Amino acid sequence: MINKFITALILGAIVLSSHHLTSNKSEKLMAQTIKCNKSGTTLEMKQCAADEYKIADQKLNQVYQKLISQLKGEQKKRLIDAEVAWINFRDKICNFEAADALGGTLEGLIYANCLVRMTNDRTTYFENYIKERNSR
Repeated sequence: MINKFITALILGAIVLSSHHLTSNKSEKLMAQTIKCNKSGTTLEMKQCAADEYKIADQKLNQVYQKLISQLKGEQKKRLIDAEVAWINFRDKICNFEAADALGGTLEGLIYANCLVRMTNDRTTYFENYIKERNSR
């Protein structure tokens, strides 16, 4: 019961953080028809970042589930606590980085690219942790 609640809490935080990728209603509506183009308009670049984040987040969740299934008791609880703290940390760091373009059209793109980078880094961390743990 507690694990389901905490998993829902983590997923909720991920959904809330991804809200920043398209920050207003008109951008959300436009994103439904915008195609990724890394050298295109800001909206097209944001769509690329949103697509990349979705893939990165799915991979992180797969690796996280693999790891958490190997843990029990206090170790599992500590991982859940660490992941909640990491999500908060990631969002704050990405908000900080996005402040380089505060109020500008690039703010959301910088935020989204930060999410992608940090999520990929977290996945690599978990993959390395699992490899080390299983080699002991």
